[in-house]
Amino acid sequence: MEQFVQASDPTYLLTVATLAIAALLVLIIKMKVHAFASLTIVSLGTAIATGVASEKVVPTMMGGFGGTLASVALLVGLGA
Repeated sequence: MEQFVQASDPTYLLTVATLAIAALLVLIIKMKVHAFASLTIVSLGTAIATGVASEKVVPTMMGGFGGTLASVALLVGLGA
């Protein structure tokens, strides 16, 4: 019988985070993939690797992107 790693295991999550950062750097620096596309690809892979349900992956990513864009837009608006 196979033994599955639970997504809540801290060692597993730290390993996934380390691999995600390494993959992001390789995609942007070595392969010259656009930063936004690289972030999207790595975010999708990280969500799948950590066990996020497939129907929640896109809404979770959109929520994160939306929150970041909202705060950046507020800073740019106030700075202008």
